[in-house]
Amino acid sequence: MASFAKDLWDAFEKVVARLEIQFAASHDYLGWFVRRQKMEAEYAKVLLDMSKAPPGNSKAPAVGKLERTLRDALLAAGDSQQKLGQRHAEIAKRMLDEMIKPLEAFLKTAEADKKRLTSEGEKKLKVLRDAIATAGKAHDMYEKTATEADAAVEVLRKAETDLKLAPENKKFQQAKAKAEQNKKKLEDKVVLLDGQYQAAVKAANELQSRVYSEDMPRLLGELQKIYEDSFHYIERILAVFVDIHSTLPSEYTAVAEALQTKMKKELSFDADISEFISATKSDKATPVQIKYLPHGKPAEEPAPAASSASVEAPSPSAPAPTAAAPAATTEALAAAETKPATPPVEAPVQVATEAAPFAVPEQSEADKIF
Repeated sequence: MASFAKDLWDAFEKVVARLEIQFAASHDYLGWFVRRQKMEAEYAKVLLDMSKAPPGNSKAPAVGKLERTLRDALLAAGDSQQKLGQRHAEIAKRMLDEMIKPLEAFLKTAEADKKRLTSEGEKKLKVLRDAIATAGKAHDMYEKTATEADAAVEVLRKAETDLKLAPENKKFQQAKAKAEQNKKKLEDKVVLLDGQYQAAVKAANELQSRVYSEDMPRLLGELQKIYEDSFHYIERILAVFVDIHSTLPSEYTAVAEALQTKMKKELSFDADISEFISATKSDKATPVQIKYLPHGKPAEEPAPAASSASVEAPSPSAPAPTAAAPAATTEALAAAETKPATPPVEAPVQVATEAAPFAVPEQSEADKIF
């Protein structure tokens, strides 16, 4: 059977949105059942009250034979009317005890579970996004400082050239000494930031691997169970409704037969979940791989700002990467080849390269229940 954990590994928020639609529909069904049950209960009460107070029991003047005959006929029908009222009271009780109360209890528990799982998933994704953003900022700081260090080398080179032309010029001597000091300071800072950059990327990548190889499969699996349980619970409630109608006169049994035929022909959980997954599933079987980009290695496309990054999840079955990658980079960064750096990175890493992969979708035809 189709699986949220396998097929929708990068669509946690879309799965949550689908469950919300399903619960909204279930509450619509519940509201309809409540209205019908109240109608049955009220009708039963009216019939029973009328059977207890038939016409002719009031202190009225003596009546003729015609009036007495009509009164006696209505009194004779009292028992039948009482039985009819009792029958509708039984229907109301069955709907309350076997449909409404159980469905209310089920939805309360299921929605609480969904809320708990949603909160946990959102927290884990936020931590992951924050870690990737941190790695992206570390990359930006490293790249900025490395560029400044390149400029410092050029400044020193110019100072050395000027000093060769006028070795005794104190101004040129001071400029060279200052340039050497600045170059050394920036190069030391580059080494420090490069290490921080790689450490941040590695930490983000390890967290991403754990989230999508352990946390998301578990959360999506539990959400799918809620999804399936909700579907089948409504199915059982409808079966009770059909059974209630099947014991009533033909006008009622026609309703039961039509509903039962529709359920048998078109109600299928496997078809429903397959349709939803087909409409929601992305074309990515695995996440976009990116590699460490040392300073001076050109990317195919300019990288966007770190704040524009989004989390891209690896396949649950994919092996955990051993190195990190800069967060908040572009697909161009993902495509760039690794070049030896200081210090070097052992392996490629994974980072999001697409915007808003978890945006809640609008309801489509595939999102309709039943």
